[in-house]
Amino acid sequence: MRNRQFVRAAGILLAGMLLSCAVKMPEVQVGGGGSSLDEQVVGSYEQLGSSYPVISSRAAGGTVATNPPSPEVRAAYERQRGRAEDLRNLKRSGAVGEDAHGRVILRDASRLPAGWTVEAAQRVVEAENADRDVIAGWIATSNVRLSLAPRASIDRSLAKMYQRQSPPGTWVEREDGTWVRKE
Repeated sequence: MRNRQFVRAAGILLAGMLLSCAVKMPEVQVGGGGSSLDEQVVGSYEQLGSSYPVISSRAAGGTVATNPPSPEVRAAYERQRGRAEDLRNLKRSGAVGEDAHGRVILRDASRLPAGWTVEAAQRVVEAENADRDVIAGWIATSNVRLSLAPRASIDRSLAKMYQRQSPPGTWVEREDGTWVRKE
């Protein structure tokens, strides 16, 4: 009896190992044009701004989005849009920066725009990061290809997008950990 259980467990383990070898990670191209993973992530994010069909839709990179956003994801996206101008002003001043992992941080409170308190800026930063977490979690499951990508890769793709969208004067963290002001 114990031998049969051992053989069965070994067979399941072997099958799992073989299947894990067959999983193909999304292609990542090296070069100035970004990667297909970046395009898929941005494509999924951009779908939030459109009327997302209940049935699948074509996303950037030719992938099919199969997991429509939940009401929670849509609400996070709408809250992002509602605070966009405040966040843009905080970034432009140099008080808030975009890190290399898709998060905003209060980088230099001495540069807060007139009328802003540290507490108010921190509330904006925390709310933005919470909504980004909700959206990134959905993107990580929005289609089969993205569900195979490590979450850190999706976060880096979103970080690149958020940094590109940021106004001049924003502090951005490079992947090597150095910070520069966006021109």
